[in-house]
Amino acid sequence: MTELYALVAYGLTGHEFYVDSDDQQADNSTSLLQQLDAVGWSREMIRDFAHSRWAAEEPWPLPITSKNLQDVGPAQWYATLLEVRAILGLDSEPQQPSQRTQLTPAEQRYMDDRPPHHLG
Repeated sequence: MTELYALVAYGLTGHEFYVDSDDQQADNSTSLLQQLDAVGWSREMIRDFAHSRWAAEEPWPLPITSKNLQDVGPAQWYATLLEVRAILGLDSEPQQPSQRTQLTPAEQRYMDDRPPHHLG
């Protein structure tokens, strides 16, 4: 698994994986998922982990520090992560409708604030 795929694996699972960077089979997202499955992180387990983090209102995929992204580049990491998420069927975080029915005082003040051309 190259450094790029090791960082993607961390974002998916929260665990660090080190695999020989000369492994030519590690150069695609499907291979990454196969390698994760081989160490106990099946696709279903990754999905369950993502859903449990979302349910607890915690971030998933897990954030990666900018220092770790220096060698691979954030755009490349994010594109690879999006590809893996699409394969897993986790393209977007599920959005639950708010159960709240009343505005907070701060929200009410914001709603009451009107620009001058809307007054009168």
